[in-house]
Amino acid sequence: MKQSDFLKARDLFNSTKDVFAKNREKLYNRRDEFVKYFTPEFISRMQYEDFAIGMERDKVKFNFCYSIEREFEDLGYIYGSNSFKFGFYYGRTTADPTVKFRYPQKFGKDENYVAAFNKIKETLLHLIEHGARENYIEIQKNKFSPMFQGKILSIFYPDKYLNVFAPDHLDHFLDHFLIGRTELKSKDNVYKRLRLQEFKNGDPIMKDWSNDMFSYFLYNEYPGGPPNNNSKEVKRKQSIEGLPVNFDLSVEQVFPEVQTAEFIELDLNIPVQKTTSTRIYIPGHSPRRNYEAENKRLKTLGDKGEEIVWKSEKARLIALGMTDVITQMDWPGSRGEDHLGFDILSYDRIADHPTEIKVEVKSTTYPPTGDINFYFTDNEYQLALSNENYYLYIVFEVASAKPKILRIKDPFGANREKIELIPIQYKARIKIKKSKK
Repeated sequence: MKQSDFLKARDLFNSTKDVFAKNREKLYNRRDEFVKYFTPEFISRMQYEDFAIGMERDKVKFNFCYSIEREFEDLGYIYGSNSFKFGFYYGRTTADPTVKFRYPQKFGKDENYVAAFNKIKETLLHLIEHGARENYIEIQKNKFSPMFQGKILSIFYPDKYLNVFAPDHLDHFLDHFLIGRTELKSKDNVYKRLRLQEFKNGDPIMKDWSNDMFSYFLYNEYPGGPPNNNSKEVKRKQSIEGLPVNFDLSVEQVFPEVQTAEFIELDLNIPVQKTTSTRIYIPGHSPRRNYEAENKRLKTLGDKGEEIVWKSEKARLIALGMTDVITQMDWPGSRGEDHLGFDILSYDRIADHPTEIKVEVKSTTYPPTGDINFYFTDNEYQLALSNENYYLYIVFEVASAKPKILRIKDPFGANREKIELIPIQYKARIKIKKSKK
C-alpha cells in the first residue's frame, strides 16, 4: 500500500460522503422495510413464496432470496454460484428438467421438502438471533453458505457486519492494507470482515463512515477489487439486457404469461461524476465464462422485454383512444431486423396529433431501484440524437408476472444530463504502406 495514494483517495471520497448518503437513501429505506417485514414471528410462519427464489413474487411483498441477492445487489454482490447457495429454491437443473423444490442434503436427504423448508426457517432464525448478539462461534455453526450468510447479516445489522463477502476479496483487502491476513488465513470470513472493520474504525476519517460506505470505497475508489474480477462484479452494478456475468446459467428461465405491464414514472438523478482517476479493466483477465449460454440467456430476456412492450404499447394506445394507429405499429425485432437502431415503431399523442415514435427496449430482471447500466450501439445512439421522438423503454422485472416499464423520451437530448455515457470500446484503424525492397 502506498500511504499517500490511500490518504488522497480517502480524503477525496470523504468530501462526497453527504452525496453518497443521499444517493443511498431510497436503498436504505427499502432495506429497513425489508428487515421490519421479516420479523422472527413472520419467518417462523412464512410460506415457500416468501423465501424460495424461482417462485412467483406477485402475491408477496418481498421474496427473501430474490431481495437479498438481486434487489439489494448494490449492498453486496453474492453472485457466482448456483441457487443451492440459498439452501432451498424452486426450479430445475441442467441434469434434471423437472421444476420442483430443491435443497442440499444438509437440509434434507429425501423428497420431504416440507421438513427441509422448516430447517431453512430454523437456520434463518438461528442466524438472525446470534447475529444480533455478535455470537461469532454460533454464526460459524450456521448451515447457510458463507456468502449468503454474510449478506443476510449485513442487511439485518448493517452497523455490525461489513458487506464484503467473497473470501478472495476479503483476503485481497487484508493483504493490501497489511492487516493480519496471515493469522486470519484459516479463520472464518466473519473474523476477516471484523478485522477490516477494526481497520476502518481505527482511522480518524473512516471511523465516521458506515460499513456500506467503507465497502463502496474499497471496491470503487481504493484499492479496487481483486484484479481478476471484471468491472461488473467489482462495481456491483445492475446488468441491463439480462443478468450479471456469474448468474446461474444451469437454471432455465421460465416466464409467466404476461398480457401487459405497468408503466411507471421515476425521477432520474444526475449521475455523480467520478472524482478519482479512471481505472482500466483489460479484457482477457476475467474468469472463464460460458459466452454461448450467456448470450442465449440475454437474447431470451431481450426478446421477452420486446414482447411485453409490444403488448403494453397496444394497451396504452387503446387507453389514449388511438386505436386507429395500432395497425400501423411495427416490431422489426420480431423479424430479426436488429440493425435499424430501434426495436418497435409506435405512436404517441403529441400536440394533440398521433405522432410516430421509435422505441428502443432494454430489459432487466431487477426491480426499479439503484444504479442502472445498459448498452447502446452507435447506430442506436445516432438515431436517438437525430430524433426527438426517440424513446427508451426499460422493462424491469422482465421475468416476473408483473413487469414494469419506464419510458424515457429523448434520452440523449432532453434527458442527456441525467444519463452518463461511458466509452467502453474504440475502433482502431491503421494503413499499411508497401514494404521497401
